Amino acid sequence: MDTRDVALTVLLDIETNQTFSNIALGNALRKNQFTDKVERAFLSRLVEGVTETKLRLDYVIDQYSKTKIKKCKPVIACLLRMGCYQILFMDSVPDSAICNEAVKLAGKRGFVNLKGFVNGVLRNISRNLDKINYPDEKDKVSYLSVKYSLPEWLVKQWLNVYDEETVKTIGSAFLEEKPL
Repeated sequence: MDTRDVALTVLLDIETNQTFSNIALGNALRKNQFTDKVERAFLSRLVEGVTETKLRLDYVIDQYSKTKIKKCKPVIACLLRMGCYQILFMDSVPDSAICNEAVKLAGKRGFVNLKGFVNGVLRNISRNLDKINYPDEKDKVSYLSVKYSLPEWLVKQWLNVYDEETVKTIGSAFLEEKPL
Protein backbone atom coordinates (compact mmCIF):
# COMPACT_ATOMS: atom_id res chain seq x y z
CA MET A 1 0.00 0.00 0.00
CA ASP A 2 1.26 3.47 -0.88
CA THR A 3 0.05 5.17 2.29
CA ARG A 4 0.21 8.72 0.97
CA ASP A 5 -1.66 7.75 -2.19
CA VAL A 6 -4.43 6.17 -0.10
CA ALA A 7 -4.49 9.27 2.14
CA LEU A 8 -4.83 11.46 -0.95
CA THR A 9 -7.72 9.32 -2.20
CA VAL A 10 -9.47 9.59 1.18
CA LEU A 11 -8.94 13.36 1.37
CA LEU A 12 -10.23 13.79 -2.18
CA ASP A 13 -13.31 11.75 -1.27
CA ILE A 14 -13.90 14.05 1.71
CA GLU A 15 -13.23 17.20 -0.34
CA THR A 16 -15.05 16.47 -3.59
CA ASN A 17 -17.82 14.07 -2.55
CA GLN A 18 -18.49 15.65 0.86
CA THR A 19 -18.05 12.20 2.44
CA PHE A 20 -17.77 12.25 6.21
CA SER A 21 -14.12 11.78 7.18
CA ASN A 22 -14.78 8.87 9.53
CA ILE A 23 -16.60 6.97 6.77
CA ALA A 24 -13.98 7.67 4.08
CA LEU A 25 -11.11 6.75 6.40
CA GLY A 26 -12.94 3.69 7.72
CA ASN A 27 -13.47 2.41 4.18
CA ALA A 28 -9.78 2.87 3.36
CA LEU A 29 -8.68 1.12 6.54
CA ARG A 30 -11.03 -1.81 5.84
CA LYS A 31 -9.66 -2.16 2.30
CA ASN A 32 -6.12 -2.21 3.70
CA GLN A 33 -6.79 -4.15 6.90
CA PHE A 34 -3.92 -6.59 6.33
CA THR A 35 -1.37 -3.82 5.82
CA ASP A 36 1.27 -3.10 8.44
CA LYS A 37 -0.16 -1.53 11.59
CA VAL A 38 2.34 1.34 11.44
CA GLU A 39 1.24 2.23 7.90
CA ARG A 40 -2.42 2.23 8.90
CA ALA A 41 -1.62 4.41 11.92
CA PHE A 42 0.27 6.84 9.66
CA LEU A 43 -2.71 6.92 7.27
CA SER A 44 -5.13 7.65 10.11
CA ARG A 45 -2.98 10.38 11.61
CA LEU A 46 -2.40 12.05 8.26
CA VAL A 47 -6.05 12.06 7.17
CA GLU A 48 -7.39 13.07 10.58
CA GLY A 49 -4.70 15.71 11.04
CA VAL A 50 -5.29 17.32 7.64
CA THR A 51 -9.04 17.28 8.22
CA GLU A 52 -8.80 18.77 11.71
CA THR A 53 -6.31 21.53 10.83
CA LYS A 54 -7.50 22.35 7.31
CA LEU A 55 -8.13 26.07 7.97
CA ARG A 56 -4.69 26.53 9.52
CA LEU A 57 -2.99 24.61 6.71
CA ASP A 58 -4.80 26.67 4.07
CA TYR A 59 -3.69 29.87 5.81
CA VAL A 60 -0.04 28.78 5.82
CA ILE A 61 -0.11 27.53 2.21
CA ASP A 62 -1.68 30.79 1.02
CA GLN A 63 1.32 32.68 2.44
CA TYR A 64 3.78 30.72 0.31
CA SER A 65 1.80 30.17 -2.88
CA LYS A 66 0.99 32.70 -5.58
CA THR A 67 -2.11 30.65 -6.39
CA LYS A 68 -4.45 30.59 -3.41
CA ILE A 69 -5.49 27.14 -2.19
CA LYS A 70 -9.16 27.72 -3.07
CA LYS A 71 -8.18 28.19 -6.74
CA CYS A 72 -6.06 25.02 -6.89
CA LYS A 73 -7.37 21.80 -8.37
CA PRO A 74 -8.63 19.47 -5.60
CA VAL A 75 -5.75 16.99 -6.08
CA ILE A 76 -3.13 19.73 -5.78
CA ALA A 77 -4.90 21.34 -2.80
CA CYS A 78 -5.02 17.99 -0.97
CA LEU A 79 -1.37 17.27 -1.81
CA LEU A 80 -0.30 20.67 -0.48
CA ARG A 81 -2.34 20.19 2.70
CA MET A 82 -0.87 16.72 3.24
CA GLY A 83 2.66 18.00 2.76
CA CYS A 84 2.12 21.08 4.90
CA TYR A 85 0.60 19.00 7.71
CA GLN A 86 3.56 16.62 7.69
CA ILE A 87 6.03 19.53 7.72
CA LEU A 88 4.27 21.35 10.57
CA PHE A 89 3.14 18.48 12.78
CA MET A 90 4.98 15.23 11.96
CA ASP A 91 8.64 15.39 12.92
CA SER A 92 9.38 11.74 12.14
CA VAL A 93 9.43 12.34 8.37
CA PRO A 94 12.22 14.49 6.85
CA ASP A 95 10.96 17.53 4.96
CA SER A 96 12.85 16.53 1.82
CA ALA A 97 11.04 13.17 1.76
CA ILE A 98 7.69 14.90 2.26
CA CYS A 99 8.31 17.19 -0.73
CA ASN A 100 9.62 14.33 -2.85
CA GLU A 101 6.60 12.10 -2.15
CA ALA A 102 4.15 14.94 -2.87
CA VAL A 103 5.86 15.62 -6.21
CA LYS A 104 5.74 11.91 -7.12
CA LEU A 105 2.02 11.78 -6.28
CA ALA A 106 1.33 14.88 -8.38
CA GLY A 107 2.95 13.17 -11.36
CA LYS A 108 1.20 9.87 -10.65
CA ARG A 109 -2.18 11.63 -10.60
CA GLY A 110 -1.55 13.25 -13.99
CA PHE A 111 -0.36 16.68 -12.89
CA VAL A 112 3.18 16.47 -14.28
CA ASN A 113 3.12 20.18 -15.17
CA LEU A 114 2.38 21.12 -11.54
CA LYS A 115 5.14 19.05 -9.94
CA GLY A 116 7.40 22.12 -9.76
CA PHE A 117 4.61 24.16 -8.17
CA VAL A 118 3.99 21.54 -5.47
CA ASN A 119 7.73 21.20 -4.83
CA GLY A 120 8.24 24.97 -4.66
CA VAL A 121 5.41 25.65 -2.25
CA LEU A 122 6.30 22.80 0.14
CA ARG A 123 10.04 23.57 0.11
CA ASN A 124 9.26 27.23 0.72
CA ILE A 125 7.14 26.33 3.75
CA SER A 126 9.84 23.95 5.00
CA ARG A 127 12.59 26.57 4.72
CA ASN A 128 10.54 29.34 6.36
CA LEU A 129 8.86 27.59 9.28
CA ASP A 130 10.06 30.23 11.72
CA LYS A 131 8.75 33.05 9.48
CA ILE A 132 5.12 31.95 9.23
CA ASN A 133 2.91 34.92 10.05
CA TYR A 134 -0.29 34.11 11.85
CA PRO A 135 -3.01 36.76 12.29
CA ASP A 136 -2.39 39.38 14.94
CA GLU A 137 -3.83 38.51 18.35
CA LYS A 138 -5.61 41.87 18.36
CA ASP A 139 -7.93 40.49 15.66
CA LYS A 140 -9.34 37.85 18.02
CA VAL A 141 -11.68 36.20 15.52
CA SER A 142 -9.07 35.66 12.78
CA TYR A 143 -6.38 34.68 15.26
CA LEU A 144 -8.49 32.09 17.06
CA SER A 145 -9.93 30.80 13.79
CA VAL A 146 -6.49 30.11 12.29
CA LYS A 147 -4.76 28.98 15.49
CA TYR A 148 -7.41 26.40 16.36
CA SER A 149 -8.64 25.78 12.80
CA LEU A 150 -12.20 26.80 13.60
CA PRO A 151 -14.61 28.58 11.24
CA GLU A 152 -14.84 32.31 11.94
CA TRP A 153 -18.62 32.20 12.38
CA LEU A 154 -18.19 29.69 15.21
CA VAL A 155 -15.47 31.75 16.90
CA LYS A 156 -17.71 34.85 16.72
CA GLN A 157 -20.60 32.93 18.22
CA TRP A 158 -18.44 31.57 21.04
CA LEU A 159 -16.94 35.00 21.78
CA ASN A 160 -20.48 36.34 22.19
CA VAL A 161 -21.15 33.72 24.87
CA TYR A 162 -17.73 32.99 26.46
CA ASP A 163 -14.65 34.97 27.37
CA GLU A 164 -11.50 34.65 25.20
CA GLU A 165 -9.72 32.24 27.56
CA THR A 166 -12.65 29.83 27.51
CA VAL A 167 -12.73 29.92 23.71
CA LYS A 168 -8.97 29.17 23.66
CA THR A 169 -9.52 26.26 26.03
CA ILE A 170 -12.29 24.85 23.86
CA GLY A 171 -10.21 25.30 20.70
CA SER A 172 -7.13 23.64 22.15
CA ALA A 173 -9.25 20.75 23.48
CA PHE A 174 -10.38 20.03 19.91
CA LEU A 175 -6.76 19.68 18.80
CA GLU A 176 -5.57 17.51 21.70
CA GLU A 177 -4.70 13.94 20.90
CA LYS A 178 -7.38 11.74 22.42
CA PRO A 179 -6.38 8.45 24.04
CA LEU A 180 -8.26 5.36 22.96
